[in-house]
Amino acid sequence: MTLGVVLVSGLPAAADLRKCLGASDTGSVPSAFFEDDVLWLSGRRGDKYYTTGVRIAQAFPRAQSSDPPSHIWPFRKLADDDYCFSQGGAVGLNLYTPENTKVSTIIPDDRPYGAWLYVAYVLTAFQVLRPPRAASPAGEEATNAQPRWFGKLRQARVLELDLGVVGPAAAGKWFQNTTHRIINKELSRGWHNQIKNEPGFAAQYQRFIRLQPTPDLNRWGWDATTHFGGSLGNVFTNANLGGTLRFGYNITDDIGPAPRPQVLMTASLAPDEFTQHAAGSAASSTASRKWFELHAFVRGEPRLVLRNEFLQGTLLRKSPHSVRKRPFVADVEAGAVVRIRWIQVTWRTVLRSPEFKTQKRSQRFGSLNVSFLDCRF
Repeated sequence: MTLGVVLVSGLPAAADLRKCLGASDTGSVPSAFFEDDVLWLSGRRGDKYYTTGVRIAQAFPRAQSSDPPSHIWPFRKLADDDYCFSQGGAVGLNLYTPENTKVSTIIPDDRPYGAWLYVAYVLTAFQVLRPPRAASPAGEEATNAQPRWFGKLRQARVLELDLGVVGPAAAGKWFQNTTHRIINKELSRGWHNQIKNEPGFAAQYQRFIRLQPTPDLNRWGWDATTHFGGSLGNVFTNANLGGTLRFGYNITDDIGPAPRPQVLMTASLAPDEFTQHAAGSAASSTASRKWFELHAFVRGEPRLVLRNEFLQGTLLRKSPHSVRKRPFVADVEAGAVVRIRWIQVTWRTVLRSPEFKTQKRSQRFGSLNVSFLDCRF
């Protein structure tokens, strides 16, 4: 178990939503994300495998720029009438340790120590379908024939670029053992065997497609979303496919909590004010978003893993220790979201299949995400 607190200021960014959202201002969306086995709420606690993840993010669903970023590959040829664009930034730290952290020597059949400190830039495009336009003078009519999706979020595309450092320079040993001293817990003794310093880069892309629209406000209901994509870089290279089911009351019209292991900054980036403006409604965002929301969700995601630096070691120099990765890894998640006005809390528990050949059992951990959906600074 590792507990930690990270305080950083929001990273500056701009978003292009003028063509979708009109002139009224919407605040930024800061959020804090924390993962650890302590959040699994089980009696068996201890640092092992993916032991801790901390991330502070700042999203800007509303800003005053001019054109959508159509020059970026995943966002080319998107119809301006249906798409809203959002940008943001984040800083994060991930820690990885073997199951036994009490010994100082290398454990040949267990994963190495590793840390990943990074900054991230996130660009998101949301498609919200508009009602058909009136017939033109030439007699042409809109071909959009999906009335159940009018004013609803239909799909989203998310691009995240991560840049950072792997190894002792990521300060994983300091972060974990300083926290252990504070909470009077035994120190991890093998950090001097961690993978070596190396610059790290990962480009992550996910596409989300809604299969069932979010129910109307003041109602119980459900929705369904599928997603696919992957990551490319020296830190992680993989491909994934997954799906999410949500059931609850006053479900926000967004794409739900971000999937793992990529902590993509997608949750709460398409709130109801996006869809209200995109649908041409004159209702204010405050009126459209009810004060209380509660829903549960389940998600499954298998991945084809081509590279994991925290198992295989650094790419440019030899690491003191590495293990053989498994080519296929899967996550199964279950969790709940509670929102009271503009404060949203997401908790989930994750079951992850073994990631390397000599790993004997699956890993369980929990995560907690707190978002403030309308900060104005």
